[in-house]
Amino acid sequence: MCRMAAFSLKKVEDISWVIEYVKQMARFGKKGPHCDGWGYVLLNTNKKVEYKSISPAYDDNKSPNLNDEKFEMGIVHARLASDGLDKTRLQLHPFYKDGKYFAHNGTIITANRQNPYDSDTYDFFKHVASFDNFGHIVKLVREYGEENEFSGMNFLMIDDLTDELYVGCYYTPGQDRKDYFTLFYGCDDERFFVFSERPVNDYSKIPSSEYRPMQNGEIFKVSSGKIVERGNVFDV
Repeated sequence: MCRMAAFSLKKVEDISWVIEYVKQMARFGKKGPHCDGWGYVLLNTNKKVEYKSISPAYDDNKSPNLNDEKFEMGIVHARLASDGLDKTRLQLHPFYKDGKYFAHNGTIITANRQNPYDSDTYDFFKHVASFDNFGHIVKLVREYGEENEFSGMNFLMIDDLTDELYVGCYYTPGQDRKDYFTLFYGCDDERFFVFSERPVNDYSKIPSSEYRPMQNGEIFKVSSGKIVERGNVFDV
């Protein structure tokens, strides 16, 4: 179980508010606190910043100072480990493989955790990371969901080679799960943000009222702040 966020921008911006809102979600958000570590990857044309810590996001006073930095794409993730799972730095998101970064929210109960990270997320990541095109990733996500028992398979994935962001909202139906797993996205012509919970106006650069819920099964491909492709695992 986790709280997470991602963004894709046409131009670099100060995104410290995104990190601060993830910290707020981690501490005070639904089913909080999410206290089993956190991590992020932030990118611009000339720089990549990666960070992970087993400290709770909201108590970590040793993370890099990013107040003077600007970025155009990134993922931020705060973890709450499911019962029985390890709580070490190895399980912290986002994971990296073959030019892609991946974060996930939910528990995949029947995932094969026989990997270096003992992680259901990494098993999910391995299954979908080798996609050829957008239609293919929708198909791979659907197949993995059909093969496994899960509470949620929400994911955020950055392709570092193409500067594209992929966002998926996918969970086993149920009102409690809908409330917890629905992702909220806000976008204009040059900016795209997505969060585990609707941002409040004190934080967001896009008004809170303009954030929309993703539908269950929905997947986006985002480039330079714009949604360029949409699909749904239930339509494949």
